[in-house]
Amino acid sequence: MRKLRGALTVAGAVGLVLGAMAPMAAASGRQAAYTCSAGYFCLYTGQDGSGSRCQFSERTADTAVYCSWGATTNVRSVYNNSDYTVTFYKTVNFNNRVGSTAPHSGGNLTGTYQIRSLTW
Repeated sequence: MRKLRGALTVAGAVGLVLGAMAPMAAASGRQAAYTCSAGYFCLYTGQDGSGSRCQFSERTADTAVYCSWGATTNVRSVYNNSDYTVTFYKTVNFNNRVGSTAPHSGGNLTGTYQIRSLTW
């Protein structure tokens, strides 16, 4: 009986470890969707880094100058692959701050606005 209990305890522990690893694998797989060149801040039209992408490597007063869809399409996700925090704004010339993203991180946005300017 002790051997059976010991085997069940080990099996239960293995199940807990494997169960805990599954969400991590899913999360890391989702992050892999973001393709953003080193040193750049990227905007995406879709969630999780999907859809069309525009990328920036410096302070930009009007993203639409460099991004064909910047003035007409809402941003649904961002990724900051630079070493600096990037702050982004709903309007040109750094007005109407909407958020910021820490270095080497990103995520989904509400998708209800365009990002029209950004600072580093």
